[in-house]
Amino acid sequence: MGLLDGKSGIVTGAAQGFGLATARRLAEEGAAVALVDIKADEVNAAAASLVSEGLHVIAITADVSDEDATIRMLDEAEKAFGSLNFIHQNAAIQVEKLLHETTLDEWDRLMAVNLRSMFLGAKHILPRMMRSGGGSIVNSASVLSMSADEVLPLYSVSKHGVLGLTRGIAVTEAYAQAGIRCNCICPGDIRTSMVEQYWAAQPDPASAEAETTAHYPMKRIGEPREMADTVLYLVSDLSSFVNGTSIVVDGGVMAKVY
Repeated sequence: MGLLDGKSGIVTGAAQGFGLATARRLAEEGAAVALVDIKADEVNAAAASLVSEGLHVIAITADVSDEDATIRMLDEAEKAFGSLNFIHQNAAIQVEKLLHETTLDEWDRLMAVNLRSMFLGAKHILPRMMRSGGGSIVNSASVLSMSADEVLPLYSVSKHGVLGLTRGIAVTEAYAQAGIRCNCICPGDIRTSMVEQYWAAQPDPASAEAETTAHYPMKRIGEPREMADTVLYLVSDLSSFVNGTSIVVDGGVMAKVY
């Protein structure tokens, strides 16, 4: 028996990295999972790979920052599975620039992908979950929800917003009494393309990677599957009384002062 037998839902930003690892982990525990991403070829290939392993997944191409696309995504997943018990909202982008070098277009696009998409996903899945007896919303925040980085100011602002959105949903009694929980995961650095892009944006990428790793007590950064296990916990009934919480998964780096 898997922890998620009989459950079905969505993972956004699922073509690669953290999102793909999460979709795989949830499907391994028995869930039917819709992998959603704006990159059609990549998400189709990712889903096909998981299907070849015997996992119950489908691929959906959608721009989750667009309201109509979000509604179509939910309709398609609900039609395929019958109901939606969870959503892991993970789609995100970043801009590696000092604040005064950042354009308004970059601000608008990042906020649309990182924050508006989570508002839209929650807005339109909540009524479905209320009708079907509850569910779990898990949002990807970050250690930058509680701190900042000089070349990632926009990303930090968006991830601070994810905390507020998560808590706002969690404390709404109509949702909680309908059996809906909303939590977020706050990862540290994870070995994904986004972190590699950050290193590449530095004057000396190799030194940047070494410096990042050195900050961690474990002298390594996280792996996508380690983050996925936390999402699994938040989606499963093991966390049935966990609501409005942000779980920091960072190998201890945020516990340090220097």
